[in-house]
Amino acid sequence: MSPDKLRDLGFNFTPTSVVTSQHVNGSYDGVGGILYLNDLIDGWNVMEETSMTIIAALLFFAIVLAIVIIYNLNIMSFTEMEWEIATLKVLGFKSSYLIRLLASQCLFFIIAGFLVGIPLGYYVLSMLVPAFGKDLYFLPSISTANLAITFAIMVSVSIVVNMFFSLKIRKLDMVESLKDLE
Repeated sequence: MSPDKLRDLGFNFTPTSVVTSQHVNGSYDGVGGILYLNDLIDGWNVMEETSMTIIAALLFFAIVLAIVIIYNLNIMSFTEMEWEIATLKVLGFKSSYLIRLLASQCLFFIIAGFLVGIPLGYYVLSMLVPAFGKDLYFLPSISTANLAITFAIMVSVSIVVNMFFSLKIRKLDMVESLKDLE
């Protein structure tokens, strides 16, 4: 902010620090510190690198969590539907149809969770941002690109997990599954 604008707002312009790219010898009245531009840039770069490392770690754990949740969702669905799947196979339904059935159920849960998770995630983000303190001004935001990338990751993970379960459906022993029903 310029000194003139600061005065227009009714504040007194009294510099307490100097930011410079040149080396300064000596001290000046009223100046409490001299900040060198290169030091500020280096500090910013270190903070940015640390932030990106933390973001990468959070992203990795989010993907691992997504895999675990989707896998558990599918294993529960498969276990609950095992008798029904075996019965449908006995009745002549093809494995590909049953695989699509399980995949569409998983996709429905992903879409429903995504639609519920977006506002909930934004709410949690808006609650966390003030915890950064007053020194860091940061507005919570979720971009359309981030939403699209997140949705693509979730669908990709779902496809990979469903490929695993397609093998389970194809190898399902109908006689053994139906014996368990008795």
